Amino acid sequence: MLPFLNGVDAPDELASTFGERSVLGGLSRIFSEIESPGVIRHLNPGAYIECGELNGERSSRVETLADVFRGAGSRRSQ
Repeated sequence: MLPFLNGVDAPDELASTFGERSVLGGLSRIFSEIESPGVIRHLNPGAYIECGELNGERSSRVETLADVFRGAGSRRSQ
């Protein structure tokens, strides 16, 4: 799970229920608005997404996720 929620408690709360191995930490900087039902208008190019393991280590699953984000046109760092 990669929660993108306001606040800083969500990853730890999810990890306490589902286990640390099931959760990544992350943040995003995406400026958008709902233009109409089912239509999202992006207000800035190149959304920024950062994610990583809760323990700070590098992992192949985070690198795989980074490839997916890059393929979708998002900037990302770990």
